[in-house]
Amino acid sequence: MKKLMAVLMAVIFLTACNNEAKKSFEQLSVEINQKKIDDLRLSSLEELSNKIDYHLNHYPDYEKNLVLIDTKKQISIVVDNLIYNQLINRINQAENIAYPDYESAIKSYTVFKDKLSQYVNNATSEQNIQDAENRIEEISEQLNNINSEQSDFYNVINSDSVNDIEEFLNKYPHSVMRNALYEKTDEIYYSEFLSDFSSSPSSIYRLNAYVKKAKAYLSKFRSIEAKTKINELISEAETQRRSILELELQDKLQDLMERMEGAAKNRAESTHPTYVVEMCAARGSNPEIIGYSSTFERLYQVNMKGAFLGLDKREMMIAVSGRIKGDLQNGASISITGTRVDTDDKH
Repeated sequence: MKKLMAVLMAVIFLTACNNEAKKSFEQLSVEINQKKIDDLRLSSLEELSNKIDYHLNHYPDYEKNLVLIDTKKQISIVVDNLIYNQLINRINQAENIAYPDYESAIKSYTVFKDKLSQYVNNATSEQNIQDAENRIEEISEQLNNINSEQSDFYNVINSDSVNDIEEFLNKYPHSVMRNALYEKTDEIYYSEFLSDFSSSPSSIYRLNAYVKKAKAYLSKFRSIEAKTKINELISEAETQRRSILELELQDKLQDLMERMEGAAKNRAESTHPTYVVEMCAARGSNPEIIGYSSTFERLYQVNMKGAFLGLDKREMMIAVSGRIKGDLQNGASISITGTRVDTDDKH
């Protein structure tokens, strides 16, 4: 009877354990199915992995444990990649820093070299391990070259010659101080740009030259900050395009008036080559530009005298047509579109 009771108790115990194991497995399965392992954060992955370990330790003989073991392997791969990607992102950020001196650079690169070595000792991804070992070799080479490049660096960092800096970077392409030199070249180019050009060009032609040169400098800059400054200057210049054109049109209008007067004189002289012009005066008020394109006709009184002894006198009324055209991209242009003789009286 006692043996029967013991067997019965054992069956009840095993049944209870199996029920608990089944319940634990099902809860984990629901949680795993609700979450995408590849999208989870590191802390969430570690928490899920700990839950799986708890189940496996408490119910090692449960028949479906292989499913959880495979899931844990997947989690380990994702965790490995996340840890390595975070490390690489920090290294990339460090590589973009312009260090103030070699001591600071050496300290930073040594720390990341040690972290990469620690990762290699604990990692499971062969691809990540190989990549980490390659990076360790690169950093080691950079650190080994520091002694040979320091004196050259301090010579070029105090130079205002881009060519000297480029020669250094060609000689030491992986220098830990390369970003400091990139900043230096940006400073030199920016200084050159500001000294060559005014931010308030006086004509559309000069504005176009300014913008063209500014865009050429953009390709020389390495830093986002420098490129942003130049783009801001370009935008500022472009906002002046309309006001510059309006001033240019007023200046060109004066030039057009002079050319129209000259055209009236030339028409008079070509009509009467044996006479000379004594006076040429415009009739009426000065024309006004309407919009960015206007055509004018202006009447000129031209008084002439005979070239021989100057006894003969003539008075001519000559109409001259001219055009002024403004273009926001090309600036203002003027032209004489025609001349005609309205009256020609001899006195």
